[in-house]
Amino acid sequence: MNLKELDGRLRRLEDRESIRALVARYGQVVDDRDVGGIEALFAADAVFRTRGGEMNANGLAAVMDNFRSRFASMTASNHFVNDHIITFANDDEAQGFVSSHAELVRDGRAMLVAMRYDDRYRRIGDQWKFAKREVSFFYYVPAARFAELLPIRERVYGYGEPVAADWPEATPTYRQYEKDHPRTSD
Repeated sequence: MNLKELDGRLRRLEDRESIRALVARYGQVVDDRDVGGIEALFAADAVFRTRGGEMNANGLAAVMDNFRSRFASMTASNHFVNDHIITFANDDEAQGFVSSHAELVRDGRAMLVAMRYDDRYRRIGDQWKFAKREVSFFYYVPAARFAELLPIRERVYGYGEPVAADWPEATPTYRQYEKDHPRTSD
C-alpha cells in the first residue's frame, strides 16, 4: 500500500466518524431544542420526511418549520442511536441506515418510539450534513399501552389516529417469509 492509498483509507475512516457524530448530534440538539444546532446539521436543499407522509419538508426553511411545529406538541424527548450502517457513493456523498429509539412526551402523553432513518449525507465544505432523512416506524405508541399495542400492525400513534407500522410487515422480505412460512394458531 502506498501513501496515497493509505491517505484515502484514513480519510474514509475520518469521514465515517464525522457522519456518525452528525447522527449522534442530531439526537442531542433535537432533545435540547437547540434550533440553531438543528439547522447546522442540514443542507440548504435538505429533505426531511416520514415514510407515511405525515411530515414532508423540502428545503432548509421547511425542515426548520417542521421542527418548530413538532416542538409545539412535544415536550421532553430522549433519542438513542442503535445501529448505523454507512455506505459511501463517492468522496462527498454517502447513505446511511440508522436504527433508533426515542422516549418522548407528545400532547401530554408519554410515548415510546422505534424508528429507522434512511439518510443521505453530503459533504459541504469540510462538514458532513443531512441531505435527506426519511423516518419510518416499527411503533410509536403511548408508553402505558406498549405491551397491548406491540403485537398489532396499527401501532403508529404519533400523528393522530393509529396507522399501520412501516416495518417489518411492509418489507418485501418479511412478506415473502410470512408467505413461505404460514403461522399456525397457538
